[in-house]
Amino acid sequence: MGNLIIYKLSKKNRYLEEIANLLVNNNSTFFGDFSKEKVTRRLEYEVNSKDYIHYIARVNKEPVGFLFVKIRMLNRDYELMVYVKSGQRKKGIASSLIKRAICDAKKNGEEEVCGYIDPTNEISKSLAKKMGFSIDDKIYPFRDGYRASMNL
Repeated sequence: MGNLIIYKLSKKNRYLEEIANLLVNNNSTFFGDFSKEKVTRRLEYEVNSKDYIHYIARVNKEPVGFLFVKIRMLNRDYELMVYVKSGQRKKGIASSLIKRAICDAKKNGEEEVCGYIDPTNEISKSLAKKMGFSIDDKIYPFRDGYRASMNL
């Protein structure tokens, strides 16, 4: 696979445009049908917010995936959203990103990490189970997916 490096993004990080390019150039619907400018603006907002943490995965200097963490202040849990570029999947990138976020969440004293999995995404469901997440049986309509969670 090459050399996988995971960076935690900060306000002064130069990788925001790379993430926007990754999403737009790969026709991802992660943020909906947005232009590069809209995706970049949303990323800038999130990186400057204390409610989000972002990670980017690079292989041989090429951005291949990212993970967003939304910190939910009421229950103090981390909501994970992960994306890996097609052609780079099934190489351990998503699990490496998730492991990094879990490690940081534990260091920060968080109690839980969670995410919502599209009901048709069996690969994500399988990965979550393999990593030790419990998956609810019901679909959450406001999230249109199953809730996968892990107590830390």
